[in-house]
Amino acid sequence: MFRCRLHVVVAVAALVTAVSARVAAQTPAAPPAPSPADALFDDTVVHEIRLTINSKDWSALKTDYLANTYYPTDLRWRDQVVRNIGIRSRGTGSRSGIKPGLRVDFDRYTTGQTLLGLKSFVLRNNTQDASGMHERISMLFFRRMGVPAPRETHARLYVNNAYAGLYTIVESVDKDFLKRVDGEDGGYLYKYDYNVNDKPWYVDDRGSDPGLYVPSPFKPETHESDPRPEKLADLVRIVNQDSDAVFRADVARLGVFPALQRGPGSRDPQAPNPFVLWSECVPAFRHRDPTRRAPGRQVVVSLRHDRGPRRAHGA
Repeated sequence: MFRCRLHVVVAVAALVTAVSARVAAQTPAAPPAPSPADALFDDTVVHEIRLTINSKDWSALKTDYLANTYYPTDLRWRDQVVRNIGIRSRGTGSRSGIKPGLRVDFDRYTTGQTLLGLKSFVLRNNTQDASGMHERISMLFFRRMGVPAPRETHARLYVNNAYAGLYTIVESVDKDFLKRVDGEDGGYLYKYDYNVNDKPWYVDDRGSDPGLYVPSPFKPETHESDPRPEKLADLVRIVNQDSDAVFRADVARLGVFPALQRGPGSRDPQAPNPFVLWSECVPAFRHRDPTRRAPGRQVVVSLRHDRGPRRAHGA
């Protein structure tokens, strides 16, 4: 049976600051300034990542691949060596004791340590994608449309000089990512966090209680002490209950707009902090007009899905 795969996804799934009427007249923003990590995400080459780890630790990680235990490791990429980093098994349906997916934290044991300015990244094992290309192509597609998405590229992974397989290096969606794509990191970032045994959720209205949405299934990644969950509850209600006549006005009142309409320079610099969602596997948000029988109009799009990016068109 088809299941969503564990793939880190960009924040687009839903809530970003509203755009005022004068946005259309704004000059498009300049492309982001080059960053030290650009070379790491150069997708014209297959990179090589080498990990050096205690052999007993590597065996323990593969044996206990369902656990989130960190192990100290050294990492080499080209002439860059970062010592005493932390790695752990990661994923939900994609976890594997044969070819583990890995989260790589450069500052796990050494405060402030980075690789090319990155605090972390993911080494995706692609165990649920025989082509190993679905997510990389999807993220590239959205970036070319002007929608912020994580950078990805392929790498051969070696562990203690033994070939471990072809992996995808995936940029972490964190404050550094927000700063890179949006110029600021003061907004609200959520992760759609699900357990492997959870029933699928298709953005059905759970009710007006914000506690039904935060901290589960939406886990705050910023502003943890004041995550503003009422915005999520309002958005879900609007998507499920509004008629076409009031939908746009209600979305504007919330201070959100569909992510796929967002392009370079589309954000009003005077607007308040954005709300951003990202997900391992987030369902598409649809606007269902209860007064019509026609299919709903999808207004917020999932960037990560096994079948690739998809956009429904309502009648």
